[in-house]
Amino acid sequence: MKRFFISQLIIIFCIISTGLVFGGNYSTVPLTSPVYALLDQAQITGAIRHLPSAKPYTENQVAELLREMIRRNKLTDWEKKIAESYLKNFSPVGNVFQDGYLEFGEIPFTADMGIKVETLSSVDFTQLEALAQTNYVNFFMDGDIGTSISYVFDMAFAMNFYQPEAFPAYSYSIDWDGYTYSTSSMGVPGDVGQFYSLAFRSRPELGAGFFNDKITMNFGRHRREWGLGSDSLVLSGSGRPIVAFETTVQLTDWMSYTYLVGTLENGGDSNAASQLQTMTAMKMVEIRPLDWIYIAIHEGVVFPKRFELGYLNPLIFSSLYQSQIGDFDNIMGGGTIGISLPGWAEVWTTLYIDEMRANSIADFFNYVRNFYSFQAGVQTVIPEVPFGMLTLQYTKIEPFTYTHPLVDVPWVEPVGDEFEVYESFVSSGEGLCSKLDPNTDELLIRVNASPLEYLSVHGGYQLIRHGEFGGSYNDPLKNYSDDLLSPDMDEIYQEAFGVDATPTNLAELRKEFLRDGDYEWYHIFSLGGNYDLLPYAKVPVSFSLTGSAVYQFKNDHTGTRTFWDEEGWHYYLTAAINVW
Repeated sequence: MKRFFISQLIIIFCIISTGLVFGGNYSTVPLTSPVYALLDQAQITGAIRHLPSAKPYTENQVAELLREMIRRNKLTDWEKKIAESYLKNFSPVGNVFQDGYLEFGEIPFTADMGIKVETLSSVDFTQLEALAQTNYVNFFMDGDIGTSISYVFDMAFAMNFYQPEAFPAYSYSIDWDGYTYSTSSMGVPGDVGQFYSLAFRSRPELGAGFFNDKITMNFGRHRREWGLGSDSLVLSGSGRPIVAFETTVQLTDWMSYTYLVGTLENGGDSNAASQLQTMTAMKMVEIRPLDWIYIAIHEGVVFPKRFELGYLNPLIFSSLYQSQIGDFDNIMGGGTIGISLPGWAEVWTTLYIDEMRANSIADFFNYVRNFYSFQAGVQTVIPEVPFGMLTLQYTKIEPFTYTHPLVDVPWVEPVGDEFEVYESFVSSGEGLCSKLDPNTDELLIRVNASPLEYLSVHGGYQLIRHGEFGGSYNDPLKNYSDDLLSPDMDEIYQEAFGVDATPTNLAELRKEFLRDGDYEWYHIFSLGGNYDLLPYAKVPVSFSLTGSAVYQFKNDHTGTRTFWDEEGWHYYLTAAINVW
C-alpha cells in the first residue's frame, strides 16, 4: 500500500513537472461568463449564425463562434478588438504549467491542473448586520482525452457566512453543496447565517463532440439555461446545478434537438430524503425554417427515482408515456415562438403549461386549476454602442406552477406512515425552471455593453411582485379532492375572496392577481460590470462589482399598504474576485 501511494505521488509530480495544456475543448463555459451577452447580440446582428438555445456551450463552440464573428466582418473595428480579447481567454497563457503534452499509447492526453480562488462579498448598507461572504479554494484538473472527449474534475472547499438579506430579492442562488459545518465544532452541522461555516462544492463533467460538433454530449453537474431570453421558463441558469446527462444534436442547419435526464437534489436534508428522491427528464426541439422565424417545443417531467425506460428514452413523449403507466408524475410542456428582424431585434413569447383543465378561455385565466407560466420579450441592438443590447421582458408565474401534489409511492421508504413524495420542479429548495416563485410577475429592462476590450457592463430595472397565495414551492396544492390548500393558504383565500370556507371542488377555486392575498413589491435598480485582466496582463484575475438600489413594500389583498419590517429603500453592493 505504501509503495502504491509513493508511486502515485511520483506520477503526479511527473505530470506537474512536465507542464500542462490549457483546458478541455468540450468542457463548458460557465453561464456567468459575459461572453454569452456578446453571442446573443451577435446572433441578432448576423455576426454569427443562430445557435441552439440550450446553454452552456463548450469552450470549443465559443472559441469557434468568436472566430466566426471576427471573420464575417460585420463588427466595427472596436467590436472586433473586443471579440479578439475574449478569444484570448481560450488560448494558453504560456506559463510553466501550461506548455506540456502527454501521450499514452496512441491516445493523446492533455491536462491542466491548478488552484482557483474565488471570493464574493455583499452587504445591505441600510442594515449593516445583513452581510454575506463566500470564499472558495478550488482544486481542479481538466483537459482532453483524444480529440473528442474532455473532462473536468474539481473540488472546492469553502468558508461561508451567508444571510439572504445581503442580496436584492431573487438575485442570488446558493453556490455550495450539501451540508455546512461549524468552525467551532467540527463534525457538527453549522449555521451558515450566524458565523463562518465550512462547506464544499463539486462540479465535475465529461464532455464530448462528434461530427464537427453537430453532436455534443455532457455528463456533469452545473447550471443550465434552455430557451430564449433571461431566466428561461424551461430551464433557468439561475437554478441550482444538477447532475445530468445532456446531449444536443444539430440535425440540420435549421433544426436541433436537446435531451436531458438528471437527478434533483435535496440539499443534504436527511430528514426529508425519502420525500425528495426525484429525477427529471427534459426535451426541446428547435426549428428555424426561415432565418426570421423561431419555433420550439418543450417538455419536462419530474418523477420519483426509478429505472423508468419511457422517460429515459429520448424519443418518447413523456406526456403520452405517462398515460400508459398511470398518473404518478409531474408533466409539463409548452412552446416558444420567436421572430427576428435581422440586424435589429428579436421578439419571442413562451408558454409553459403545468396543469390545464380549462372549460373556456376565461377559465384558463381565472381558476387555480390551470397552472402555467408565460414570458414575452424583445432584445434589440443599441446602435453605436459596442455589443450594446437592450432587453425588455415580462414574466408571469401563476399560483402553484412548477409544484405538484404529494404522491403516494409504494417503492419509496416511508416517513412514519407516509409514502408521499414531492414532485415539484425544485432542486435544493430553489426553482429549476425560474428564479421566481409561483404567483409572481417580473418586468425586466436591462442593458448590456462592452465599452472596453476587457470590460463588460450591465444595468437595468426590475419590478417584481410576489403574492402569498400559492406562492411557495413548499406549499403546493395538497391534492385535487377535499383538502385543496394548506391551512395558511386556506385562511388567505377566505380573506381575499370574502367567503366562509374554501371550495371543496377544485373547479371552483379562483385566483386574482394582486387581490388574492398579501403581495411583496420590489423596484430594483442596478448597475455593474466585470473586468478581466487575463488577456491584458496575462494575470488570471477578474473583478466584478454590482450596486443595487431597491425600494420594497407590501400591499394586502385590497391594494392597501400594510406594515412590513423590510419596507423602504435598501442599498446593496456585491463584489467578487476570481483568481485561477
